[in-house]
Amino acid sequence: MARMNEDVGSRVEEQDSDLEERDPRDEAEAEVLKTYGRLADGEVRLLRLLPGKVDDDVCCDLHIVRLESQPHYEAISYSWGISHNLIPIVVNGKRCLRRHNLLSCLENLRDEVESRTLWVDALCINQTDVEERNAQIGIMPEIYRLASKTLIWLGIDGFYGHPRLKAPSSPGSRRFTPTESKFSESLQFLEQFAEDRHIQYDQQTAALLHGLHLICDFNWWSRMWVVQETLLSTSAYVLLGKTMVSWDTMCLAASNLLHHANNCCRKLDYNNIEREYAVKIIDYIDNCVQVIQSFQRIPHGSDNDLLAHLWTFRNRLASVKHDKVYGIMGLLHRKDSLLRPDYEEHFTSLCRSVILKDIQLSNNLNALQGIRESDSPDVTSWSIDWSFLDYWSEDRLRVLNSIYKRLYDASLGRHPRAGMYDVGISGVWGLQVAGRVLDHVVYSTPCLEFYSHIDENLNYKGVLTALKTLVILKNRFGDKTPYIAGGSYFNALWRTLLADCIIPHKERHSLRDRSRESGTDSQEPSMRRANRGDFLAFMLWLLSVSGGHFMMHGVMLDRDGDLVADRTNKYSTDEVLSYQYKARRLRELKAVQRIGASVVRATSGRCLFVTSQGYIGLGPYSLDHGDSIAILLGGHTPFVLEPGSIERLEAEHWKLLGDCYVHGWMDGELVRSQDTQEWENVVLV
Repeated sequence: MARMNEDVGSRVEEQDSDLEERDPRDEAEAEVLKTYGRLADGEVRLLRLLPGKVDDDVCCDLHIVRLESQPHYEAISYSWGISHNLIPIVVNGKRCLRRHNLLSCLENLRDEVESRTLWVDALCINQTDVEERNAQIGIMPEIYRLASKTLIWLGIDGFYGHPRLKAPSSPGSRRFTPTESKFSESLQFLEQFAEDRHIQYDQQTAALLHGLHLICDFNWWSRMWVVQETLLSTSAYVLLGKTMVSWDTMCLAASNLLHHANNCCRKLDYNNIEREYAVKIIDYIDNCVQVIQSFQRIPHGSDNDLLAHLWTFRNRLASVKHDKVYGIMGLLHRKDSLLRPDYEEHFTSLCRSVILKDIQLSNNLNALQGIRESDSPDVTSWSIDWSFLDYWSEDRLRVLNSIYKRLYDASLGRHPRAGMYDVGISGVWGLQVAGRVLDHVVYSTPCLEFYSHIDENLNYKGVLTALKTLVILKNRFGDKTPYIAGGSYFNALWRTLLADCIIPHKERHSLRDRSRESGTDSQEPSMRRANRGDFLAFMLWLLSVSGGHFMMHGVMLDRDGDLVADRTNKYSTDEVLSYQYKARRLRELKAVQRIGASVVRATSGRCLFVTSQGYIGLGPYSLDHGDSIAILLGGHTPFVLEPGSIERLEAEHWKLLGDCYVHGWMDGELVRSQDTQEWENVVLV
């Protein structure tokens, strides 16, 4: 994001960095803190913003109340802003310094006659009292839930330049003249779409949506804490200067924009200048809708409540690593035995605690799924470094769909037996789980490359890699023999490329259908297992991404675009070239688009592999020849393990690379077929 270098972070580090700049021994600051008093359990401080004129200092006083008394106040949600830009404020009659963004917010909210009662973290929490700070963060969800409304402060109003478009080439067309508009005009323009108005592909729409695009790049949108601050509120309003728009209106407008752009307002017959506007407008709509709707992706209905929220909001920013975990606690539906904020705990210990807590609450090993990357050598392979930004977004969604829909049951419903394992090294803990290593990798491909926006050449490379794997499998285990788990080799391949799952098409008409009270999973349309009826759509997708590069044996498109069998015909160059046009038409079919999206979801960050017994699968891109495939009790999927290398640890131990798909293992087939009554202890480090 353009303004990401500014401080967008979480409560605690911003408070800590604030303390570094403001010496607590400073006389003025110390005098203010003396007036705070101690908070008992269930108590908070509220800020009374005193009336004043434009040029007056911002003055306020604090008083302590019990939340159970249901006091009337408004909560503020905002980005702290730049740490070195400090402005005077008078608190309880004492002068001190606070950051500019907070002061501009209070100046904007201040009335000349009436006082206003607010809750603002930077002033209502004693930042020098670690015990109080941890306790207040623990009840922050309740603070926002009980507020009469939440005021989302984006910043003061300002001007932005309109996007510069090329001059139209057609004679007589009017040149686009760059000019300026206020951000508030763009925010007000968004309200029109809440009324279900159509999209106009013109200069004004492009300019105003450009402003909205810039607004959605403000720091507030990327912060971890603002998700629960917004969604736990009974009523939330977005403020930009003096302009105020309700959060519900913004969500409805985003939903309507998406619907119109994909349906009635999806124009194909633009003139030259309209096409330029359309490209910009669609880009702006796509960005704005994604940003606003990201708040609505609240997981529902999973045993892995904690895990699902962490995966969903993993890429939100927090200056303190701990807040990547604590910042979502208020959204969880299971309040029993949750992790309590403790900023003195080492972050790697917190990451381990998250995994153990999720296993305890969910009674499964879904917490071990997903690509595991970290830039910290202290994070063990079985843990997840939640501070590490996840660049494999499709893999994240794959994991979420897997844990929600319970698509697989590789361990046949067995419950996990897991616990900490002391490896004898300070700061390093293993995880001991019951399971068994059942196979190992003898061949693996590079990371597969399939793309949602279909590029014939790029996707063709992925198809060639898959077909090469099929040839290797046949050559190694016999072309005439069936696949080890039954069926043909090609059947195993196409199902593996999909991870045997399909993403159904579901148009999103309204965010109201996906509200947090609905009790349904708003993360993605429900995935399902693939069936025989999906084979035709897969073949059409395969033809569409080949774009005339190759023709599948026994399958061709006739001149009417129908799929027919023909095992004898040899295709001429003209026929092959004609399929390039037909391939483009195929890619417009929703069934083909579903297959393409499903392949991208299944293969993102993954590679194909073949095992010593003849199984084919999808696993983490980091797996290699010789890595082992294991079933762990409580795991819905198999897992890829790499032999460990801790010399001081005598017991056999493994590095967890992640979950995998093995065609013929996913429904407990190996647990049924082998003598698995006696499970071994598998130590992960």
